[in-house]
Amino acid sequence: MHKSDREAGEFVKLLTTEIKKTRYRKIWLLLLVPLAIQGIWMLFITSHTNQAQLNMGYSNLLYFMSTMNVIIIPIVMAMLASRLCDIENKGNTLKLLYTLEEKGKVFDYKLILGSIYILGFTILQMICIKLVGGIFKFTQMLETHMWIEFIVSTFTVSVILFLIHQILSFQFKNQVACLTVGIGGTFFGLFSMFFPAPFPYFIIWGYYSILSGFRFRNVPAGVMKVYEIPYKTEALFFLAVLGIIIYLVGKKLFLRREV
Repeated sequence: MHKSDREAGEFVKLLTTEIKKTRYRKIWLLLLVPLAIQGIWMLFITSHTNQAQLNMGYSNLLYFMSTMNVIIIPIVMAMLASRLCDIENKGNTLKLLYTLEEKGKVFDYKLILGSIYILGFTILQMICIKLVGGIFKFTQMLETHMWIEFIVSTFTVSVILFLIHQILSFQFKNQVACLTVGIGGTFFGLFSMFFPAPFPYFIIWGYYSILSGFRFRNVPAGVMKVYEIPYKTEALFFLAVLGIIIYLVGKKLFLRREV
């Protein structure tokens, strides 16, 4: 058997093990509830917009969804990490797992599984946006770069937030600490939208807004107008660097943890 085949087999085996740990834990329900809230919210605000705003319907929804993500997703990521890591914090579970697989792989495959859930959640968000556009018959085209930028941005920020909360979940058996950071992150993310540059770039919770390809301004009639801006590739790169640093520090802390 080739080395690549063995590695692929090990990957599937370890990922399957992680999936089995989540059986009966209703992880998808944890993600579908906030998704339903966002879907209802999109239907509500779109039903109260005029024709001119409907002509820019996808721009409006992508902007407002990014803002909504600042409020909701940090708490969801805290709950997801807490839920996925909960079993390792019970009794001697970690000690038992270390006899079956390498210590570092427990950390890595937990992150991989969380990323899979997040990717599914992000794609469902985009599907909801498209469905709302179909229901209200938006005349604006949902251009390829618009939905790609949304998925890439939302997925990247969410994975890094999940990573932060995964680290906290492994460091503290009491998951209140993880949830507290999630709630606090929501407020930091919201306030960062009003901070002058470059301060917002160091507040990861606010990157949903930073990486949004849309901004708004008030026109003389008192109506809020959403407009498109160039995508901030440099901000995405900086966030990726922060994510790598957080991963390396978090994994080192995990490997040094006594069980």
